Amino acid sequence: MSRITHIRRGAAALAFGLALTTGPIQGSFAQAATPTGRVCIFSAPGEASGAGHVAWAFQTAPDRWTWGSYTDETASVLSKSNWAWGGPKGVLHYFQVHDTYKAYRCKNTHQRLAVAATNQWKHLRRSEYDVLDNNCLTTTLKIFRAYSRELKSLPEPSGMYKLPRVYFDRMLPHFGFRTRGSL
Repeated sequence: MSRITHIRRGAAALAFGLALTTGPIQGSFAQAATPTGRVCIFSAPGEASGAGHVAWAFQTAPDRWTWGSYTDETASVLSKSNWAWGGPKGVLHYFQVHDTYKAYRCKNTHQRLAVAATNQWKHLRRSEYDVLDNNCLTTTLKIFRAYSRELKSLPEPSGMYKLPRVYFDRMLPHFGFRTRGSL
């Protein structure tokens, strides 16, 4: 057998072996890519003298959610952490009855670190409210980042994006928060 034939057979065997091993790897990757969690942000654009206000929700199980918001009036009070009954419809109903909330955006995630997000909220709710640096938007983003590593890329609010209504309308769509509903 010539050297070239030997090399060709070796290359063919390698290609065949890779083809056999690539199938199961791709299959398991496809399963891992299935979303397991979901976060939502709710907008009350007319609040805070037009700067806007946001609230958050995250899925803890297929039909269970935790939700709430952070304001200067509720900074030291547990105004959230209702374990939802009725799944997403129960969460939407909660925000519908508060007529200041007008819209929401949601994003599916590949992680559901609900305990980490809950612990983050418990830590943040004891912190002092600051309209510029520790507010409804910054708290929401910290909770989302704790919920899923893929949300760690959400940028800090700066410039005109410090306004919750602007961040909601203009920034979130660039990070996969495409579902927009009216309440």
